[in-house]
Amino acid sequence: MNIVTITDEQFAEAYELAEATMQVFSGLKGHYNNNLSSHLRGKVGEIAVSEVLYDLGIPSDPCWRDLSLLSAADIHAPKFRADVKTWSSRYWEGMGRCVAVGQLPKLERKADLVVWCQTHHELRAGMRVAVMGWNSVTDVRSAPRLFTGPKTGRKVDNFQIPIGEIRPVETLG
Repeated sequence: MNIVTITDEQFAEAYELAEATMQVFSGLKGHYNNNLSSHLRGKVGEIAVSEVLYDLGIPSDPCWRDLSLLSAADIHAPKFRADVKTWSSRYWEGMGRCVAVGQLPKLERKADLVVWCQTHHELRAGMRVAVMGWNSVTDVRSAPRLFTGPKTGRKVDNFQIPIGEIRPVETLG
């Protein structure tokens, strides 16, 4: 696991991009909530993964910054295309590390792997993002299929990677 502290500038960029992506997806039915908090959590995760790849000496293109590339993988590197999935620590245990069954075919077309991140529930500048590790899209397809969601809310049919099967991010190079 790698920890990244989000700077004021990074948080401002994440917030601006989150507002823009939320507008793009407004009115579209999806697998997850289309709200500012979920988009912002995703953006700080993408920033954190970009920082970790830089620290590991892995060159990468942060496609997440380009709104015209929303259907592409979040990050392109010479050896892989990565999608980033980020959860609040409140939901990491029960609902984290998931890809919706209906989302998997699109993921298989655009990415080779998923990088998993976890944040504190409160989103703010100075927050810490844990880059927990990664799994191949093939790993995701082979993961247990479970209905996850809040006890009283809508359940989503997901492939969920067991915590012990997450690969260390250092092995990406």
